[in-house]
Amino acid sequence: MGKRKVKVKKKSILLVVIIVVLIGSFIVFFLMNNNSSEGIKSNNTKSKEEKEITDFKGMTISEAKKYLESKSISFDIDYDYNDEIEKDIVIESTKNDDSFKILVSLGSIPLDKFKENKVNELGNVPIMMYHGIVNTTDNKYTGGNVDKDGYNRTSKAFLEDLEMYYSKGYRMIRLKDYIDGNIDVELGKSPIILTFDD
Repeated sequence: MGKRKVKVKKKSILLVVIIVVLIGSFIVFFLMNNNSSEGIKSNNTKSKEEKEITDFKGMTISEAKKYLESKSISFDIDYDYNDEIEKDIVIESTKNDDSFKILVSLGSIPLDKFKENKVNELGNVPIMMYHGIVNTTDNKYTGGNVDKDGYNRTSKAFLEDLEMYYSKGYRMIRLKDYIDGNIDVELGKSPIILTFDD
């Protein structure tokens, strides 16, 4: 009877050892998988972080600056009025080599800015009518005109016209936009329309 008790004890001890080894193996396996999945998570987080640095649109400028400064990335900031985007929100960001160019909203244009820049939204819009542009240097009439009425211009004279309009503060809009009331030019600039007949 004494031998049988010893055999039962040995079997019990062996069973306990096997259970301990199995539990230990399971714990080691679980810890190793957990560490590797943490590594995958951190790689995914890093990838996500890298993607976020290429576009700051919709962020506040202070958030974008804080991030860029923490990464020692150089950046330039420009501001522009925008009726649809709140003040100090990034409208767009562009990456150029190792730096960023960021455009930030100043919000809606305040009414005093219209007065300051002498904006007259009820003013007349000039419509310049051309019949044709002729690629010639032979002009019989003064000022780059090919005909006496000035409807047909040389290509050189037409280019000079465009430069003159631009230097005097005019910005081109489409005739359709004028008819639809969609006159969207920079603050302080005046709209102008060019038409070409025949």
